[in-house]
Amino acid sequence: MVNQSLIGPYAELERIYQENRALLISPYTHFLTFKDILKKNVATYKLTQDLFQNKDLDKDLYGGLATVNNAGGLGANGALFFPTLYMLSSDKQRAEWCPDVLAGRIIGGYAQTEMAHGSDIQSLQTTAVFDPATSTFVLNTPKLADCKFWPGGMGVFNTHVVMPARTYIHGKNHGIQTFFIQIRDVKTFEPLEGIEVGDIGAKLGFRSTDNGYLRITNVRIPWNHILMRFFEINEKGEVLVENAESARFGYGGMLNLRNHMVRVGVIIYLRAAIWSYEVAKNQAMSDQNLVASKFLQRMAFAISNSMMTVKLREFHSLFMKVLAANDIKAAKAVLSDLHLMTAGFKSYISWKAIQVSREVLGESSQANLLITERTWDYANVIPQATYEGDNSVLQQQLSRKLIKYIEMLMQGREIKGIGECFNIYTKNVQEKVGLTPFNLEKDDLTLESIGKLLLDITFKNMSSNAERFMMLIGEADLPTAWNAKVQTDLVHMSRLFLIYQGYKYSITHFKEVESKTTKLANHIASNLLLLHGLLKVKQFYDIGVLLGVIVRGGEGYGRLMSEIRKTEDLLKPHIQLIRDSISIDDQEIGIFKDFDSSLIQENAKPTRALASNIEKDFAFNFAKMSKL
Repeated sequence: MVNQSLIGPYAELERIYQENRALLISPYTHFLTFKDILKKNVATYKLTQDLFQNKDLDKDLYGGLATVNNAGGLGANGALFFPTLYMLSSDKQRAEWCPDVLAGRIIGGYAQTEMAHGSDIQSLQTTAVFDPATSTFVLNTPKLADCKFWPGGMGVFNTHVVMPARTYIHGKNHGIQTFFIQIRDVKTFEPLEGIEVGDIGAKLGFRSTDNGYLRITNVRIPWNHILMRFFEINEKGEVLVENAESARFGYGGMLNLRNHMVRVGVIIYLRAAIWSYEVAKNQAMSDQNLVASKFLQRMAFAISNSMMTVKLREFHSLFMKVLAANDIKAAKAVLSDLHLMTAGFKSYISWKAIQVSREVLGESSQANLLITERTWDYANVIPQATYEGDNSVLQQQLSRKLIKYIEMLMQGREIKGIGECFNIYTKNVQEKVGLTPFNLEKDDLTLESIGKLLLDITFKNMSSNAERFMMLIGEADLPTAWNAKVQTDLVHMSRLFLIYQGYKYSITHFKEVESKTTKLANHIASNLLLLHGLLKVKQFYDIGVLLGVIVRGGEGYGRLMSEIRKTEDLLKPHIQLIRDSISIDDQEIGIFKDFDSSLIQENAKPTRALASNIEKDFAFNFAKMSKL
C-alpha cells in the first residue's frame, strides 16, 4: 500500500470520517432545499468543532474537516478568517478575540472581494476614516459597486468578518489596513445598524455554500479594532507603528485560501479519476487495459501533485514563521515567491481539475446523475478558473517574474528564491553557450534526469520568449507588446515552469520520506512519479525538439513510448493498492451500492413542494400580467 506519509496525513482523516459518517456526503443531499442544506451545514460544523475541542487532533486535519462539502461556507471560518485574524492581530487582540473563534462563539468570514474590483487589494474602495472626536473608525462601501461580494459564509452564518479597507487617519491615507468587524448579533443573527448583508443567490456550483454580499453605511467601530500586528495606533489616532508591508502581509491570509484551492483542485481531480475507474472496471464491454492505463496516468498526476501540495503548505508555514519572528525583509521575499507559486499552481491545477471533471462526464451514462457527485464537482470547480483572480491573469504575474529572471542572468545577478534553479544557466545566457541536448534513444530516464530535462525545456522557452519580448518593446509600447504580441506564449511559458517546479517539489518530498516508508510503497510511488515525468516529456516532446533540448529524429520518441508502457506494466499489479491508498470513501465520490430509491423519493419532497409553489406563483402572475 502507498504509505500515507507520501501524500499527507490522510489516514487519520479517513478514520475520523468512518467513525463520524455524518461528515460524508449523503446521496440524498442533492434533493434538499437550500434551507435544509444550511441546517445540515450547521450540524456538520458543530460536529467538526466538537471533534477538535474534545479530541487531540492534529491541526493539519482542521482544513480537511472544517471544509468538507457538507460544511459549506462555514469552512471559511477556519481556512481563512481565523488565520488572517491571528496573523495580523497584536498579542492583546489575539487574547481578546481568538478564544471566542476557537470556541465557536464567533463565526467569521473574510470580506475582501468587492463587486467591481474582485480581490485586487490595491483597487479596493471600502473606506475606514478615523474620527478623533469619538476615537472610532467610520466604515463605508461608498458605491454599490464597492460592496463586498462573494465571501463564503457571509450570506447567513457570519457574525464577524476581517475586512481590508482604505484607511484615512487625520486626513492622511495610510493605504489598505485590515479591520475586525461585527456584522450580526451573535444571538439573533440580525444585521447590526448600518449593515446590509445577505446571500447572493443562485450561482454556478457551490449549492451548499451561503456566499454573501455586504454593504456598509457609516458603521462605527472602536479604534482598537484595526488589526495591529504591523500597524499600531492609540485612541487619539497617533500612529505608533507603521509598516508599509502590512497590507501585503494581510494578503497572506488570502494566499492561505489560494493554497487551499490548490489542494481542493487535486482532491476533485482524484474524485473524478477514482469514480471513473470504479465504474469502468465493472463494465463488461470496457477495454480493461485502457481502463488501467487511463487510471494509472491520472493517478501519476494526482499523486505527484499531492506531494507538491505538501511542499506548498511548507512554503506557507515558512512565511508564517519568518513573519512571527518579525523578520520583515525575509517575510517580504518569501511572500513574493509564495504569491507566485500559489497563483501559478491555483491556475494550473484548477485547469486540470476542470478538464478531468468534464472528461469523466462522457465516460459513463451514469455520470450526469446527481447522486454520482460528478455534476456537482464539475459545477464547483469551474468557478475556480476565475475567482480570486482569473487564471490567465495570475499566470501572467508569474510570466513577468520569469522574464525578470532572464534579465538578471544577462546582468550576471544571482537569482534567489524559487528562481534559483536558473542560476546554472548564467554562462549559457551571457556567453550564448548552447545546452547539451537530451538523447531519448540512449540517455537514462530517471526521476532526476527527467527533472533536469523539464528544467532545460523551461529555461530555453523562457529565454526565447524573453528575447522576443525585449525586441518587441523596441517596436511598440509595453502594453501592446505584452497583450497583443506575446501574451499567449507567456501564459504557456508559466505553465511549463509550474510543471517543472511541481515535479521538483514532488521528487523532493518523496526523497524526504523515502526512508520512512516500506519497500513496496517506495516502488509504487517512485514509478508513479516516473510515469508522470515520462508523460510530461511526451507532452513537451515537440517543443523540446524545436528548442534543441531534445535530439531530433532516431528512435527517441519510440523509446519514450516504450518506457511509458513498461512503467505502466510495473504498476498494473498494484492498481488496487493505489486505489486503496487514496483516502476517499466510495460514498464521498458518489458510488452508492444498494441505495433505496424510495429514500430519494422521500427526500425529494421538500424540493418538489418548493418547485411546485414557485411554478404556481409564476403561472398566477403570468396569467395576471397577460390578462389571460
